Amino acid sequence: MTRTDSRNFLSEKQDLAGLYYRPALRGWIATAGCSVAALTLVLLLAWPRAADAQQKTLWSGRFDEAPDATVFEWGASFRFDRQLFEDDVTGSLAWAGALERAGVLTPEQGRQIRTALEDILERGRRDPSFVSGADEDVHSFVERQLVERIGETGKRLHTGRSRNDQVAVDMRLYLRRRIPVMQVALVRLVDALAGQAVAAGDTLMPAYTHLRRAQPTRCRSAPAR
Repeated sequence: MTRTDSRNFLSEKQDLAGLYYRPALRGWIATAGCSVAALTLVLLLAWPRAADAQQKTLWSGRFDEAPDATVFEWGASFRFDRQLFEDDVTGSLAWAGALERAGVLTPEQGRQIRTALEDILERGRRDPSFVSGADEDVHSFVERQLVERIGETGKRLHTGRSRNDQVAVDMRLYLRRRIPVMQVALVRLVDALAGQAVAAGDTLMPAYTHLRRAQPTRCRSAPAR
């Protein structure tokens, strides 16, 4: 298989995935029981090509055409991983420093990237609605903002780092930042439950075991089962 054949094959596979996630056609397939060959024929001759989708991703340079819009939406995670915004920028600031020390970035490029990232972080903290858009994930959002500010230099931040690396760093930083908050919340919850138990005194209540009612017990001494 030649390089061109491989690209064509991948593009067709992308279209197949997009085709399946279109509810109207999926229902027709279920009722008509059409064969794989017929499905492929519909895909190649009648359905809009993936090029109709306009999304740009960090990995789109490997493909001649954009992914199907429906598949892109299904795989996008920005609607919930935007919570990692601060952590992603913090990790990127550290990575920019590492690239500069390694000689991959010049001191001027490192300064430009750090200044832009600090501006992005400050704006996101000041206005949470800033962290939004049609981006695939929070990593894409931060890179887009960076490139909009300093151009091609911003893309050099991705050198030597995959999105898997970013996810691992972001999650670690997020947990370090959020665990203390959860600890405080748990202490408050235990305190509130203890207060309720003291207030209830000797009031009787049915105990439960394996979701079934068991022997009566006092509220303040009811064991967790």
